[in-house]
Amino acid sequence: MSISEQIPLIHLLLHMSAAGILIISLIALLSIISLSVLFQKMSQIRSVVRSDRTTMAALGRATNMADLAHIASKGTPEGLRTVLRWGVAEASLVPQGHSEGAQMIQEAIESGIEQERSRLEERMAILTVTSAVGPFLGLLGTVWGIMDAFFAIGKLGSASLTVVAPGIAEALVTTLAGLLVAIPAAAGYQLLAARIRRLESDWLVGGSRLLSFHRRGEG
Repeated sequence: MSISEQIPLIHLLLHMSAAGILIISLIALLSIISLSVLFQKMSQIRSVVRSDRTTMAALGRATNMADLAHIASKGTPEGLRTVLRWGVAEASLVPQGHSEGAQMIQEAIESGIEQERSRLEERMAILTVTSAVGPFLGLLGTVWGIMDAFFAIGKLGSASLTVVAPGIAEALVTTLAGLLVAIPAAAGYQLLAARIRRLESDWLVGGSRLLSFHRRGEG
């Protein structure tokens, strides 16, 4: 007995119609793209978390704006370090302790946060598209498989299991494939979005530290 006969799923995939193969191929391509985005974003966020952990520790030891400028200038510009660079750059243009200057620095910090959030969220829309489109591609395969089963019934004039089963099996396989692609994409998007929101909170804390030094006029 061959492997394809021992494993029903492989047997089904090898004997699918051309339309079923096309739909499964589209789902597989969508899966590859979404998983590559998911793993890339996970790696990117881990890098930011490590960088922010180091930066936050350094912030705890900072005593003035000069220390913050030094912290912001070190290492790769990502996460909190990027936010601090925006704030420090704006702080260098306004007088220490100036009330309106504090508002300008706050806006610069918010711009830095927005830039970092946009960078981390880049391509994450692919996960949203995958979670939405995957089930519909599966549903398309389902409809096609059922249509194929009814066509076989009409052509052969029989509704026996051997006539109906291949089309129904193909329909179920494409439905399963669509769900298996959509579920990880939807879950991954939500997890990544939650991590990014937590990072934003840390960036706001770091930015408030910079504003505190500015308001006290500690250069």
